Parts: sequence; structure tokens; C-alpha cells
Amino acid sequence: MSTDYSYIGKGKWHAKVVGAAAAPIEVGNVSAASFSVEEETKSQLDYTSAGGGERNAISRITGVALNLTATDYSPENFAKLLRASVTAVAAAAVTGEAVAVYATGGLARFASMPATTPAPAVVTPGAAAATRVDSDPMTLDEYYVPAVANGFYYKVTTAGTTAATPPTFDTTIGGTTVDGTATVTCAGKTALVSGTDYNISGSGLSVVADVSIDGELWTVGYTKAVVDNIQALVETSKEYEFTFEGLNEARSGKRSNILVHRVTLSPAQQMALISDDYGALEVVGKVLQDTTKNGTTLSQYFAVELER
Repeated sequence: MSTDYSYIGKGKWHAKVVGAAAAPIEVGNVSAASFSVEEETKSQLDYTSAGGGERNAISRITGVALNLTATDYSPENFAKLLRASVTAVAAAAVTGEAVAVYATGGLARFASMPATTPAPAVVTPGAAAATRVDSDPMTLDEYYVPAVANGFYYKVTTAGTTAATPPTFDTTIGGTTVDGTATVTCAGKTALVSGTDYNISGSGLSVVADVSIDGELWTVGYTKAVVDNIQALVETSKEYEFTFEGLNEARSGKRSNILVHRVTLSPAQQMALISDDYGALEVVGKVLQDTTKNGTTLSQYFAVELER
């Protein structure tokens, strides 16, 4: 009876940059992997008989592709499969960062991801607002707060001179008040309360409607979260050496080793971000010839060891 060589593959893939003095690093969970051999064929027809047919044919290997589906969204995989740079960012305090906010509640993005603990502790209106003075020349876009505080600050939207006595201030955000020959707009609250005036999210804050006019600068203070900062598609293509430590589930875990000498990877063709299923990075690599191998007793593409 012949030996059963049925195959259901599992195993671990490892990769390293060709020529690098480093150990191959595990790619993580790979849900699918395959080689596809591309060939060019030339044939000569038989013209000596009416029945025709093929007199001769040759086949040349034109390329070998390595197809991988990696399911680990790790920084190392992003670096390989998205040609990305990866920088580790440590926790650090951020103070005095200015963000523009909008009355309609759009996202005001922070420069860095805020840590969830401790939560951002400082969120204040950014305008430098002096106390209003009677009969005082005011220039466009200056700010003031009433001498008798009412919880709001005001932006000069028509330059002029303030009145000899304080006006009755409009306390509706975006509402205007005529103050002498100047006109001021109620620009926002002087004190802000988290969860009431704004909400913190994973990348910044959103303003509750009618807390500020559009384009006002708020100052935030927070702690940077510990992250890997990944900049996609900024690196040039690299050549990788791949090692596969395989297990044949159909033969009670018989082992196989595959060494792929030189592979260039195209950027991931697909990267799921919202899905009911687990995400995956689908990649096609070109297996290049390794001319240090003779191509007769040693393959220039890949070598396989199968445990008996």
C-alpha cells in the first residue's frame, strides 16, 4: 500500500530582511498561504501530416508568487506588509495644545492619542480675554469678558470704542451685542465642564452644540497614550527571506520546513477595518531567483523538507 501524503497545512511563518544579521521574526497567525508558479510555454505544431498535432514544446518558469493572508495587525506586520515606518511613542504629558472647535460638534483632533487614564484634565477656552473697560478702543478679533462676570467671553466682530457704561450682554452663543461703536459676539463659555460642554473620544474632543462659535481655539492638557505610530507606504520595498515551519494535520502533525530565499512583497491588497469577521492583510509577494544557488541541485526559489 502506498504512503498517504494527504495534506492539510498549519504552521508558523517567519521573516527577516535578506542579508540582515538578525533572526527571522514570526509573522503571527497566517490563515492562508500558497505558491503559484507562472510559466511561459512555446510549442511547435506538426505540419507534416493532415492531422496536425504538437511536434515539440518547451516550458520556461517566468515567476513564482507567494500569497499570504496575515491576521495579526501587529506593528511588525504593518512594517512589512504596508511598507510602513513604526515608531514607539511613550507616555508623556502634553500641556498648552491648541485645538480648533466648532459649534456643530465636529471632532477636534488632538496631536496625539490621549490616554484613558488619567483622562484629559485641562480643557479651557484659548482666547486671551481682558476685562472690559468703558470707552476703550477695540480692534477686530480682540476678546474681553464683562467687568461683572456672566460666564461668557466676547469677540470683537466690528471694531470701535466701547460705550461709557456696560451694555446688556447677549448670552446666546453666536449672539451679538452693540457696545458703543463696537459690536461683539458671544464666543463661548469662560469655564468648561467635561460631559456637559464637550466629550472626550479616542482621538480628541467634540463640542456640545451651542458652547462655542466656530473656529475658536481651546487649550487642552492630557497624557499621551503608549502607542506604535505607524506611517503607511513611506518605506521602499525590501527583500525578505521566509521560513515556514509546517504541520500536516492530515498526517498526524508530520512536519515540513520551507525556506523561501528572496521575496519582495506588494503592499497589502486589502485591510479590513470594519467587519463582522476578523480582519486580515492579504499580500502577494514575488519570489525572486537567488543566484547564489546553482539552480540544479539547489533551488533558486524555495526548498522543502518533508518529514517521513
